[in-house]
Amino acid sequence: MDRLEKGLFDFGIVFEPHKLKSYEYLTLPLVNYWGIITRKDNPLAKKEKVTLQDLHDEPLFVSRQMLENEDLVEWWGEEIPNLKIKGTFNLVYNASVMARMGVESVLSLNRLILSSEESEMVYRPLDPPVIGMSYVVWKKGRAMSHVSQLFLEELKKCIANHSGEFMEY
Repeated sequence: MDRLEKGLFDFGIVFEPHKLKSYEYLTLPLVNYWGIITRKDNPLAKKEKVTLQDLHDEPLFVSRQMLENEDLVEWWGEEIPNLKIKGTFNLVYNASVMARMGVESVLSLNRLILSSEESEMVYRPLDPPVIGMSYVVWKKGRAMSHVSQLFLEELKKCIANHSGEFMEY
């Protein structure tokens, strides 16, 4: 965001609940789900979905943005003080390194960390689900290059082609 503010980047992709007041933005038609990233040998990895009750004894790293997300705060309810939140992070990759070492699990959006069959990490969605939206942002009032304008026009067309439907993959 700092580079976007300084004019070094023309666009950025942000996830809820980012403050969008200083930016023009487009909502990307992608459904992002909050969940837990953990090692395959963690008991949570055997579950299809993770409930609040499942997290009572699990040491967690949470993103700073999670603490500002109204949907997640509502999901946690009054249980936040009872959870073992060991720390916060800005970059999920750094937190995933700790999870890979078996120190704790990471609360994150899906698709941010590789969790394939070959990986030692798995992603398990929260139940009930908590959805986070993604946005392409650019600074309000900043003049755009011709290439940036063309990119934005093409992006708007791609989004319009989804006719309001959100993609899951």
